[in-house]
Amino acid sequence: MVSATGTGTDPGLLVFDSQLTTCKILEELSGRGITWLTLRQRGKGELARLAALPASSWKRHTIDRAGRYRHPQLHEDGPRSLTSGISARRPHSPA
Repeated sequence: MVSATGTGTDPGLLVFDSQLTTCKILEELSGRGITWLTLRQRGKGELARLAALPASSWKRHTIDRAGRYRHPQLHEDGPRSLTSGISARRPHSPA
């Protein structure tokens, strides 16, 4: 993690694979006011659960970036407690 005394500014949002970090790092990001989102692989049960959600529970978002994937549809589950006790909201994007 970059020291808070480094130059530049913290990003407004970090998006990364859930296996690339730890709860300790997520706590540090939250403590610095950085919004984060982790992505994870979905199994058959999770895909079935998401497929059963009504269309009204999905919201379209715009990501300001170049490339194809700029308007994902997201469903946000309620807060979940991570093992360290910090709270996270888990958005989902259809497969």
